[in-house]
Amino acid sequence: HTQLTLNDTHTHTHTLRFKAMSATYKAGRQSLSNEERATRAHHISLAANTAFAQAAQPTTSKPGRQASNNKVVTMPERLLDCSRIVAMIDMDYFYAQVEELNDPTLRNCPMAVTQKFIVVTCNYPARAAGVGKLMSIEDALRSCPSLRLVNGEDLTDYRRASDAVHRLLSAEVGECEHACMDEFFVDLTDVVAVAIRERQLICGNRTYALTELQSFAGHVLGDVDLAQVYDRRLRAHRASTDGQHADERDPLTLQRLRVASHYLAYLRALIRERCGLTSCGGLAVNKLLAKMVASVHKPQQQTLLFPHHATVFVGERPLRAIPGIGRKLRAQLESSLGITSTLALRQFTVEELCEAGFAAAIAERLFDVCRGCCTLAVRDRGAPKSISVEDSFRACTTLSQCHEYLQLLSVDLLRRLTEDRAEHRREPNRLSVYLRHVGHGYRRASKSTAFPSDCGQTAVFRLACVLLRDLLSDRASYCLTLLGLRVSFAQNCTRDDATPSPNSSILRFMRPVGRSSAAASSALGTAVESNTLSSSLLVTPSPSALSSTAVSRSVNTTVSLSSASSSSSVPSLSVSSLASSASFAS
Repeated sequence: HTQLTLNDTHTHTHTLRFKAMSATYKAGRQSLSNEERATRAHHISLAANTAFAQAAQPTTSKPGRQASNNKVVTMPERLLDCSRIVAMIDMDYFYAQVEELNDPTLRNCPMAVTQKFIVVTCNYPARAAGVGKLMSIEDALRSCPSLRLVNGEDLTDYRRASDAVHRLLSAEVGECEHACMDEFFVDLTDVVAVAIRERQLICGNRTYALTELQSFAGHVLGDVDLAQVYDRRLRAHRASTDGQHADERDPLTLQRLRVASHYLAYLRALIRERCGLTSCGGLAVNKLLAKMVASVHKPQQQTLLFPHHATVFVGERPLRAIPGIGRKLRAQLESSLGITSTLALRQFTVEELCEAGFAAAIAERLFDVCRGCCTLAVRDRGAPKSISVEDSFRACTTLSQCHEYLQLLSVDLLRRLTEDRAEHRREPNRLSVYLRHVGHGYRRASKSTAFPSDCGQTAVFRLACVLLRDLLSDRASYCLTLLGLRVSFAQNCTRDDATPSPNSSILRFMRPVGRSSAAASSALGTAVESNTLSSSLLVTPSPSALSSTAVSRSVNTTVSLSSASSSSSVPSLSVSSLASSASFAS
């Protein structure tokens, strides 16, 4: 249970005896005599003391030094903050579950939800048949010929189900963070504190005395006995650091986690009862560990992680498995220091990371996350900071195709804005057009301007066409794979970003636009009204551009990581009807 460098031969012998007795203990508590139990408790205390002393010593690693096999400790160099109890609820195969609610005949057969050309998720019968996430539809059907496909490009039902879960959790707990469409963080600290003070846990209409909650709900990672020793030693250490005596009446983290595990089980059961959705859960002392441990046992299960087991749990994972370490940061760590895993990252101090060129805040964050430390609070982000609608495709090489997509996107954006206005009583102040462009790899670009005072669909479409023209100006050819519209709101707009930054814009490989947006808007408005586009706005596709393929016209809508607004479905406009109409405004 504790992997330590033990130089003292006598201590090493005691540790070997402890490991041997641990195997016997796992086979059954009753097989241990009273003497063996007392000896085992002594060795647990001895191991915890040794681990705690070694954890307090500063690391002596040097840049480029590989991880040493004889220096692995279970207690982190930076002690975890155990003051909070955080749970994460992750909905099982969320899109597919919502589709099963809409059509119960899908429950007992292999089914996958698709967007464009790939499978975004599938139910467990399909996974058993070899179907996986992000698999192409062709490969999925090859693996499971009986697979039933459901188009999931309209996110309306998924947003509605996600909002229902968020409202339910907020009503029960009070503080619920809508991390994404199917993930929710809840802070159970106050709930647990009240339960321990009142000596009872209230779960809806039922009340449980704490004496009834002697075991943990769900799976547990870490040794319970060692967790108890760690808990007391940690409390005594913090009390001595603060210059105060440890209060034995103060509830231990272990007791708080036990109560929280039962309340998390209640929340998951409540979601299934009220919303018809199953979920898995993770419980720990911070958001990082709760998110990581939630995926250990799936589906319809939950897992609790003891604080003393955090460093062992993080272990030697690839950096991509750690939340908060993105692609660019991983590439920088690998190129500058050769770091590809959490074990290698733990060999560097904050000072050494700063010397390698990382900012102090990033170095602190890296030092913490590879040890399971996190100080981020659970908070309800409220209304979304922005609302986006987008569509992706294999190749869009003509301006007429772009305008068709913008027409559909503007209709969907106005519908979303109407719903947001009714719910949050606010108005947007910025409109952005963003795209993904093929050329020297995939490049993204965006351009924004003030939202029009006339917020009708025609005005939004015209302005979007102007922004698109500015983005594509002076280009002989192009090949877009994504096009989207985004609106932001006044309280979240901190600067005038009508002119894209040269570091984040397509202008890095394009010359600046010479013609003013106002003049272009006037010219384009006349062209749109007459359903004819000026030849100066047309762009000839390059012969080397990707071949055009059949493109689905359904619009894929997204929102920021804040809570999404619920929406009702509306009939989608067909591109063919738009192309044949006398005016784009009709």
